[in-house]
Amino acid sequence: MNFMETVHFDNQLISNRIRIIAVNGQSRQPLKYRLIFWGSHTTQNTADLDSDTYLTDIVMDFSDTLSAFQIDTGGGLVNQVYADVSALDALYECFDSDYSLHVSLQNLSPVAKIAGANGAVQFDIKYALRL
Repeated sequence: MNFMETVHFDNQLISNRIRIIAVNGQSRQPLKYRLIFWGSHTTQNTADLDSDTYLTDIVMDFSDTLSAFQIDTGGGLVNQVYADVSALDALYECFDSDYSLHVSLQNLSPVAKIAGANGAVQFDIKYALRL
C-alpha cells in the first residue's frame, strides 16, 4: 500500500452535513494523490464494514499535464504543480457531530512522496451547506 496520512480538521465546518463542490491544490512533486473523506475520527482503523466511516474520495493527478500545470519562472526554474477538480457534488457528513472534516491523503504514484518542505502539498476544499 502507498503512503497515506490522515488529518482531522476539528470544529472547522459550518455544519455536519456539507457538499464538497471543488478541490484545488499545489504539490512540490508531480504525483497522483487520492483524498479520502471519512465520517468520523475512527476513519479506516477498523476492518468491520459496519463501523467503517468511508464516505467518498477525489483523485488529484499532479502528474497529468492535461489537468495540471507548472509555471516557468525563467532560467529553467519551475514552481510547484497546480491542479483543480471542479463541478463536484460529493456528499459529506461528520458522524461525530462536531463540525469536523476527516480526510486522508494517499499517494497513488510509483514514486515516493518526499517528506518535509520538498514534498509539500496543499489543498483547498471548497464546500457548501447541505440541507
